[in-house]
Amino acid sequence: MLSGKEFFQMRMAWLGLKRYPGLILSVVSTLGVTLGALLCVLTLGYLLLLQPLPYPEQDSLYKIEHQFVNNKNTGDMRYFTYPGAVSVYQQPTLFDSKALLSYGENILASIASEPRVNTTFVTPEWFSLTAMSMYLGRGFSVEEGLEHYQPVAVISYHLWQQQFAGRQDILGQSVEINDIQFKIIGVNNQDYVEPQLYQKGRDTDIWLPFDYNGYDNFKQRWGNFIRSLVLVGKLKPGVTYQQAGQQLTAQLNPMWQSQVAGISVFNGWSIDLHLQSLQQVLLGNSKRNVYLLLAAVMGLVLIACGNIINLFMSFSASQQHNLVIQTALGANKKHLFGYFLGQSILIMLMVMALALLVSWLGFMVMQTYFAGLLPRVSELHLSWMTLCCTLILLCLFSYLFAWASYRSIRINALATQLHGGGKGVASQVSPRTRKALIISQISLTSVLIFANLTLLYTAVAQINRPDDLHIQNVEALSISAVHQTDVEMQQDNQDVAQIRQQLLALPQVEQVSQSHSPLKKFSVWSINKVGDTQIFTPHSALIDENYLPMFAQQLVAGRNFTRKDVQQQALAVIINQTLARQLLPDGDVLGTQITFGGPRTMRIIGVVKGMQMPGEEHIPPRIYAPSYANFNQLMLRLKPGQFLSQEQLSQAIKQASSRYALFEFTPLSAQRKSLLLGTYTTAITTAVVIVLGLILAAIGLYGVLSSSTASRRFEIGTRMALGAKNKAIVSLIIRENSAAIISGLLLAGAVIVSLLLMFYPQLEPYMGMHLWGLYSLNILLMLSLAMFACYWPLRRFLQQAIVLSLKNSE
Repeated sequence: MLSGKEFFQMRMAWLGLKRYPGLILSVVSTLGVTLGALLCVLTLGYLLLLQPLPYPEQDSLYKIEHQFVNNKNTGDMRYFTYPGAVSVYQQPTLFDSKALLSYGENILASIASEPRVNTTFVTPEWFSLTAMSMYLGRGFSVEEGLEHYQPVAVISYHLWQQQFAGRQDILGQSVEINDIQFKIIGVNNQDYVEPQLYQKGRDTDIWLPFDYNGYDNFKQRWGNFIRSLVLVGKLKPGVTYQQAGQQLTAQLNPMWQSQVAGISVFNGWSIDLHLQSLQQVLLGNSKRNVYLLLAAVMGLVLIACGNIINLFMSFSASQQHNLVIQTALGANKKHLFGYFLGQSILIMLMVMALALLVSWLGFMVMQTYFAGLLPRVSELHLSWMTLCCTLILLCLFSYLFAWASYRSIRINALATQLHGGGKGVASQVSPRTRKALIISQISLTSVLIFANLTLLYTAVAQINRPDDLHIQNVEALSISAVHQTDVEMQQDNQDVAQIRQQLLALPQVEQVSQSHSPLKKFSVWSINKVGDTQIFTPHSALIDENYLPMFAQQLVAGRNFTRKDVQQQALAVIINQTLARQLLPDGDVLGTQITFGGPRTMRIIGVVKGMQMPGEEHIPPRIYAPSYANFNQLMLRLKPGQFLSQEQLSQAIKQASSRYALFEFTPLSAQRKSLLLGTYTTAITTAVVIVLGLILAAIGLYGVLSSSTASRRFEIGTRMALGAKNKAIVSLIIRENSAAIISGLLLAGAVIVSLLLMFYPQLEPYMGMHLWGLYSLNILLMLSLAMFACYWPLRRFLQQAIVLSLKNSE
């Protein structure tokens, strides 16, 4: 509770403030937005860097990494084989608990709209390892674990609400996936935070027993790795992750070596298992992103802080008469500081209220747009950490602004000013303080703008860089068999052929290709030339005869696939120039026989020019094989100006075959944007920081020079009365501030050079001759701001009658 004296001081402070609504609005809007952004980033940083994961004994939780190491002792593939993953899962020592996971997508056939859902196939331990609590029912039991084949399901709270309208009798109901009826035994709680081990932003809709993952044909295949398999475990006390990795490698590597002994492609290869903490897996390289965001926001806060300090100094000068009266009534230095502190606290309370609102909105924006880039954003909310930071910033800035106001007045001269009536003696910011404010504004803004210009230039260059892809009007789609009985499986070839013909018959469609999308993740194959033991691991895709023409991918040697090659699954491949040069230095590889480790060989019939993918700096080696008759990935090139809706596609597919449904439908332009999501985010974020930085700097410089110019009104009027031209007056102000402006630019240049030298290895990707152009643009922007700040406060004196400037007061 405030004492009577403190309450009186706060009341006096408010009475002094409310006469200046413009000041309150300026400070609250400027500082509220920037501090709101700072609170948002600080909360994110705490969440990612300091806050424990919401799982029990998180320090003991590890993801088990499975790496293939080739004969050059370098790792090329980091995925489990199915039998290898099961072997590690069944290993009895080292771990208190382990969980196997396989991620997928399926059609929920039991619902009329046949929605696509994210499925995760897990062993029962997953529910205890991640402390998944249930809103209804239970998780999987031991009797529903590996090799028990119990068709049960746990659905997410979101799916329960969206597809089942929150029915309270949901337990015991069934969902149909891949022709299997799974009985719903649980609905998880809405607040469950799923570890996103497979893909950021992906949330599971349905958890199913691991037995139903669809990889039955891979159970004995030690030479095939599966991208979607994940193994997580909780180490026993006293066992280090290094010891666990070494023991697992020693156990599994000999087993794997013996199983692939007859496959020549794996000659000289081995496997290496190591453990990575769940915290490291989930964070990835997000520390760098957090630090970059924090640096950008701190730059804005410092610029805004300089502006507000100048505003408070000018405000204290405007209160000179009030301060003189308080001094005459017995106020001492402590009382005057308390008066300024009261005003600062009142303003900062309004500032922090707006800051909390801005940070809350920032959390919503991050959760909507950054879910695929940053981990754990779903956990962002106004927490005790946010409130603690709010309180600290409130105290810090209240004291800072009170101190700035207090230091800007001459306490000992207040009594003298009382005798003079307080007229014509209003204090002003000293030339030394004004110069320091200009230098700090120029240097801080220049460093911030240059850094963000560099990031923006790099991002825009990457977005606009030609990808060698002709993706305009191309749509990628996949189809899925809703019902798959043994009898109907024999109809696949015919059904898919009918679907292809039905799509080609649509008036909007110009061309159909039964191929992988060039913008989706390619698989990795291990190949070697016949008679050669050297292993190559190119990215692979299945394509038909229409793929290369559809994307205008140029053949530099050989020929394309024919329709007959695709129909008969010809033992032929097409490779790109990168792989051709790896196989033979001169790239002349037509007719070369390659093998995948088995007895079957394939002949290279064509070499195509490599295509640079969005966001990639290099063209990786790629190999293309003929797709097969029932391949479910298709691409459509639409006629110019035509549009095809998802409903039209679904209807066409159903007309061709009632067994199939549309699984996914995405324009390649959207796939390209998805690949460049991080780049687009960087471009937008840096552009916003640049604009805000320039606006804040303009406001700050204008505020500093405006008060200085206003205090020289009489001098300016006298010079004009003596015949000085407007140009001469403007030149005078510019010359007087030029030393501070140049000093700020030089200081900024020194800081930029120092940062480039200190962090050269990290900043090397951004280096180039373009930096000179960006630095020149940066200087031009800062000089333009400085000229604006020098001229604009003079404008009213230059345009008004000279006699008004010569008056002692307006």
